[in-house]
Amino acid sequence: MKYWLLIPLGAAAGASVFLLFLYNSAVSPLEERESAGRAAASSVEDIMEIYDVSFFHGEASYQVVDAVREDGEDIYVLVPENSEAEPEVLLHSSGVSPEEVLDTASADEDMQTVHAVRLGMLEGSPIYEINYTDSYGRLGYYYVSFEDGEYIKSYQLGAS
Repeated sequence: MKYWLLIPLGAAAGASVFLLFLYNSAVSPLEERESAGRAAASSVEDIMEIYDVSFFHGEASYQVVDAVREDGEDIYVLVPENSEAEPEVLLHSSGVSPEEVLDTASADEDMQTVHAVRLGMLEGSPIYEINYTDSYGRLGYYYVSFEDGEYIKSYQLGAS
């Protein structure tokens, strides 16, 4: 009589195993790309410590490695997914900070919620991409130059 309890428990266990497999197959390529980004950054610069690795997907995809060199200088290394292209090294001090960019962009645009500020490349130039939602529920993207914080372009997608 109590065997009927085994059917839902078995189904729940099977669903859990499937979801775990699905999660692992989704995360595994990201971990591999992060490891490749770390290795590429270390091969270009004498890196003492890596603070963070993030991703930028624009015209081309990049792993953005935030690190400090052996000489103590904070750097970003933008490692393109296209293995034929060379990584781009940027000194933190050669551009505006993400905080400055966000302050300026918030004054210019209706940014209800900021989701991310990402460093990346657009048409061969380093940029910041600010991803946000405005007060009308529209998803927006705001692009500024890394070097001087100058506005490049912005657009919003319709409310969902």
